[in-house]
Amino acid sequence: MSRSMNRSIQRTILVVTALYSSTFYGQTPPTPPTPAPQGQMSGEIVVAASKLPEDPLDVPADTTVIQGADLRARGVQTLGDALATATGAEALDGSDAGGTFPNVALWGLKEFDAYLVEIDGVPAGGTFDPDLQQIDVRSIDRIEIVRGPAGAVHGSTAFAGVIAIYTRFETGTSAEITAGNFGNLEGRFSTGHHGDAVSWQLSGDAANNSGWRPRTDAHRDSLTGAVRFEHLGGGVLDLRAGYLHRRESFGAPFPVDSDTGVLPDGVSFHDNLALSGTQIGANIESLSARYDRPIAPNVAFTNITSFTSRNQRLARSFVDMIVDGDAQGAGSDFSPRFRDVFEDVRVAWTPPRHQFLAGLSVSHGTLTSAGRILDVSYPFGSVPPEISSIPNGNAKRVTDRRTFAGLYAEDNWSATPRLNITLGGRYDRDLEHRTFADADGTSAASRTDGAFSGRAGVVYRLLASPTAALDALNVFASYNRTFKPAAFDPAPGEDEGILNPERSRAVQAGVKLATAGHRGELDFSVFDMRMTNLVVSSLVNDTPTLINAGEEQFRGFEVAGSYALRPALRVTAGFSEHQPRFIRFVAVNEHGEQEEFNGKSPELVARHQEQLGLVYAPAKGIGWSLTLRHVGKRPLDRDNIFYTNPFWTEDASVSFPIAAFRIEVVGRNLGNQRYYTTDSELQDGLRYVSSPRSYLVRVGTHF
Repeated sequence: MSRSMNRSIQRTILVVTALYSSTFYGQTPPTPPTPAPQGQMSGEIVVAASKLPEDPLDVPADTTVIQGADLRARGVQTLGDALATATGAEALDGSDAGGTFPNVALWGLKEFDAYLVEIDGVPAGGTFDPDLQQIDVRSIDRIEIVRGPAGAVHGSTAFAGVIAIYTRFETGTSAEITAGNFGNLEGRFSTGHHGDAVSWQLSGDAANNSGWRPRTDAHRDSLTGAVRFEHLGGGVLDLRAGYLHRRESFGAPFPVDSDTGVLPDGVSFHDNLALSGTQIGANIESLSARYDRPIAPNVAFTNITSFTSRNQRLARSFVDMIVDGDAQGAGSDFSPRFRDVFEDVRVAWTPPRHQFLAGLSVSHGTLTSAGRILDVSYPFGSVPPEISSIPNGNAKRVTDRRTFAGLYAEDNWSATPRLNITLGGRYDRDLEHRTFADADGTSAASRTDGAFSGRAGVVYRLLASPTAALDALNVFASYNRTFKPAAFDPAPGEDEGILNPERSRAVQAGVKLATAGHRGELDFSVFDMRMTNLVVSSLVNDTPTLINAGEEQFRGFEVAGSYALRPALRVTAGFSEHQPRFIRFVAVNEHGEQEEFNGKSPELVARHQEQLGLVYAPAKGIGWSLTLRHVGKRPLDRDNIFYTNPFWTEDASVSFPIAAFRIEVVGRNLGNQRYYTTDSELQDGLRYVSSPRSYLVRVGTHF
């Protein structure tokens, strides 16, 4: 057995032992609440796995639920903050999407478009890549994470997992003001009314910050309104409308030597080599409706409809080398216009021993994007010129129209009091038409794909009934497969055409344990996922272009646990070992030569991660939190010769009441670690870097 594997097993044993010891050998606990009967939900639920509420212990998949109350107790500000305690999730802020947005990785897969991101049941980004800027972290009620392909009910966009965001519907009145270093200033308000027949909510926020690098200032305004009709036609209707304006001056990724991990001479982590005037901007309007109505005993009808308009500006540039005193690179300036429509109609039938779901979902999206690709060269050390001053450039225009339609059905059958069997399937028909125009002419392409996705899973309860120490001890296993249309770049440098669909299949198995009263929980899972027709960025005519590039495998294990040390004090801990590798992968290097990376690991994906979180959130008085995260060494290049150093991050918060106000003090990256967060798809060899230590003070009140 390898020394690395021995260390992994030792770490796992330490995590399990610590949680087990605190569970059974800690100080005498208060009398726990009466446990839920076997097979009934204990309070926490997962909806994202099957679109029906389930006890996480009875889901044949590796899942995580993060409650909004914990997020607020930790003072989170970004999605990366929110996911910091999710076992095995690598979500480090800083990516092509902006300085406060992570390139999320689950199971070691760091491909932004591989996950379905939902907000209240609506795909954020529609048929295109997930749009994380639509997520307002401060308004989250809970986050559900389902790892592995989930196309059986969610369709082709749930290629490797689901991150489901559910927002709060608050009818009280509250306000808060936040201030911090790097010019961080934010104001928020929320008000509403709860009635027997009609309830409503109106909330908004405005935020500014100057950024931690030159010319990386950002501004955000949002306004959201929601109305709930409790007794409309025998059902409940939720209407929600939102507006978001966001602008962030672009902070360029750094040109990092893959052989040494260092920056060019004279370049520091505090520099911004992007052209002046580059930015990421968006104006987003959204409208959604959800209607739930019982139509017969044990039969319920649900309809979700949404429309989203996104007008963006993607003006980005980079420097990849310094030659004879000149900073040289490239850039692009595009204005994508997205229009997305989503419809999901389903019926749930829950006779004794069954949870059956059948439905139809349709997503339709259009994109028009026009802009130019340009070369960058300016004297290194001087203020970069304005992007608008760069003449000419290669004009490009692309349009894309996508329709994803799927019929799905799934049944969760309690075959015996101790055995649950889940079988689900979905047939998707995906249509796409694309045009591309540049100086060489205009091309058009169409493609239609149809395929089945499916899920088969079992959960077996090892305990016939709760014991004095345990509420549940379950084992599970599942097999999932799905496909998805290829990723698409709204700012393309070359005509990519319509690539072949990517396909994934996965097996996973594990054990789920809950102590008496669900005071403690422990999950252990192993997984093996394979993906084919992977879409990656590669050089075509010296321009980064998306191509189909081969096959990749993701395997490993994760162990996660939580325990309520006191009624208001909970500890969470996790350890993960991920072993991603290319089974078959060929790419073209900067010299135009083909390179094979079979058997190698992808760049900047950690093999080992550990998380530890403590949250003390009493109803009154002083509260506090501590979040520790360890990321192991990561390959810096596809040859896996050079690796980054492992690192720790430390976040902490403390809150206390003063009169009618509650004061929070939050610190991020307290050790001031500077590490690479993710690769850029703008060009090989470019990496983003974490922000330095930051702090903020928040003052809030409820009326």
